[in-house]
Formats: sequence, C-alpha cells, structure tokens
Amino acid sequence: ASAPVIHVPADITVTESSPGAGAAVTFTVTADGFPTPTIACVEGATPVSSGDTFAAGVHTIHCTATNSAGSASGSFTITVRSGPVIHVPAAVTA
Repeated sequence: ASAPVIHVPADITVTESSPGAGAAVTFTVTADGFPTPTIACVEGATPVSSGDTFAAGVHTIHCTATNSAGSASGSFTITVRSGPVIHVPAAVTA
C-alpha cells in the first residue's frame, strides 16, 4: 500500500454572473496512492464539490485524500468577485 499524495488546483478567481448570484465554480482535485484514495473537500465544516455555487467573497477549500495507508491534505482558495452594479437614472421629463 502507498499513502495518498493529493493534487489541488491553483487558486481560482471568478466573477459572479449577476450581483448576489454567486458563481458556479468547477475544480479538479486528484490523488495518487494504493488503494485508490477517497477525496473529500470542505469549506469550514461544509462539504463542497466541483460545480457548486459560491457567494461573493473568498472561500478556503480544504481537501483530504484518505486510504488504508494514510491521508494527505491540501487547500486552495476560490475568490468570487462581485458583479458590476449599474444604476440607471429614472426617466427624465423636461
């Protein structure tokens, strides 16, 4: 058996599609090892998966790969920038 080696992505920055909507973020986390490790990612105590929608702000994602020989962990951040808000004046009647 060989302990896992985890591979997490580089930090990710995206912009939300519309103000307050957040953004769906896809990411890939892989692990080497034998037997094949299981991988779990969380933000705080909340499980997260690739494709989840993240609110505007910075999210630190911790991932752990585990098999019978041990475990390995890594982390990366997802930054969701707020979308632009456009304010249009009301119609003006002269």
